[in-house]
Amino acid sequence: MKKLFITGLLLSCVIWTASTSGQSKDEPLRVLVTYGNHDFEEPLFWAMLDALPGIEYTKLDLHEAMTACDHLTIVNGKPIYDCKLPPAASTLAPGLAEKFDVVLRYDMLAAWPAAQQQLFQDMLNTEPGIGFLSLHHNLAAHSGWPEWKNIIGGKYIFEDEIIDRKQYRQTVTSGIEKPIDMNIKVVDDKHPITNGVSDYATLDELYNNIYLADDIHVLITTDHPDGDRRYAHDGGFDPAMAWTTSYGVSRVFYLRIGHHSDAWAAKEFQTMLLQGLHWAANK
Repeated sequence: MKKLFITGLLLSCVIWTASTSGQSKDEPLRVLVTYGNHDFEEPLFWAMLDALPGIEYTKLDLHEAMTACDHLTIVNGKPIYDCKLPPAASTLAPGLAEKFDVVLRYDMLAAWPAAQQQLFQDMLNTEPGIGFLSLHHNLAAHSGWPEWKNIIGGKYIFEDEIIDRKQYRQTVTSGIEKPIDMNIKVVDDKHPITNGVSDYATLDELYNNIYLADDIHVLITTDHPDGDRRYAHDGGFDPAMAWTTSYGVSRVFYLRIGHHSDAWAAKEFQTMLLQGLHWAANK
């Protein structure tokens, strides 16, 4: 598995080097990467990000940062914590766009203070906006925050519930311990995120029976039989694996692939991730 990852990483670097030769060098895309409250293969994940050209990123263990805060108050519109967050990361609040072009959330943070929820919404609503890329298990963050599904365009269902007058059953997750084979189909090859990406096979974890908003723009799907069997309310089959939406004045891109290093090794994944960062940042 690790050999596959390294091979894919080296191949993608060769492809990007060839495709970007002769182009003018721009300032690197500034990315804030949040993680926490969910295990992942950290050395390989950071190695994959290190290999993406034209970006610089700052890590923020959001779970550690937030659980260290006992209280949050708002003074003159600014968040005041009784703890100290990493100064390079600041907070997920209005003004973050001065330091970063896009936020890549790979955390599965559970509870957030109501004031922090509002700050995150305000951040996405404040001109000029900030890019937001949500990756894989970040869909399952903030299970008790109703607005989260509107921000991200979907929701991981932890328990049976009714959304928009439709019944959703508890999400089934496959491929946690061992990634499963699935075929990825590009349904919009004209979009900047999927430009140059062809259909491909991958190995990864797959969620089932998630809620999807009606107004998302689906970019890729899978034909795997475990993908989103909507027996709960309409018996349909909705295998969306990546989509775009917007919230306030900010662009939002969600990519459901991303649990295992096997998935990260695919040049198609890396291309969508890189182009998704640029698209979300409106670069």
